[in-house]
Amino acid sequence: MDNKIIRKIKDRDNMGLNLLINSYAKNIYYIISTVIGDNGSQENIEECMKNTFSNIWNDIYEIDREKISFKTFILKKSKKTAMEYKSRLEHKDEKQEAVIEEEKNNSERSKEVVNIIKSFKNPDKTYFYLNYIMNYDIETIAEKYGESISTVQNTLCRCRLKLKNIIEKEVIVDGK
Repeated sequence: MDNKIIRKIKDRDNMGLNLLINSYAKNIYYIISTVIGDNGSQENIEECMKNTFSNIWNDIYEIDREKISFKTFILKKSKKTAMEYKSRLEHKDEKQEAVIEEEKNNSERSKEVVNIIKSFKNPDKTYFYLNYIMNYDIETIAEKYGESISTVQNTLCRCRLKLKNIIEKEVIVDGK
C-alpha cells in the first residue's frame, strides 16, 4: 500500500493523498496532538494536519526508502511540522501578551496624563484643552479670552513643561 501511495503522490494524483489520509490520519493526529498538547485548540491541530499532509505531498521526493520506511518518513514529517507549529503558537501567544501589556500601560499612561491636565488651574487648563484637544489655534483662543497671543503661548508652554516634568519624574521613579 505504501508503494502505491508514494507512486500516486509522485504522479501528483489526488488519490495518493486520499490513500495517505485514510491510512495514516490517526497516527498523524496522535503525533500532532501530543506535540501541540494544551498549547493549541482542535482547530490548531487540524490546521497542523493540513500542513503536514501538504509537507508530505511537497517533500515526497526526499524519502529514501533504503534508509527509512514510509511510515517513519510520515511520522517524522508530522512531528517536525507539529514542533514548528507549536513554536509559532507560543511565539504568537508571547506577542499577544506583549501587545496586551503595552495597551494596558498606554491606557494607564493616558489616564495619568488626563489627570495631570485636569490638575491645571484655569485658564491654563482651558487653553490647553482648546489648543491640544479641540485644535483651536492660539490666535482664536487669545481673541476669545481677551488675552495677547504671547500670553496664551506662554501659558501653553508652561503647561507642556509641567506635563513633561511630571511624566519624566514618574518615568525615573517607575524605572521605565
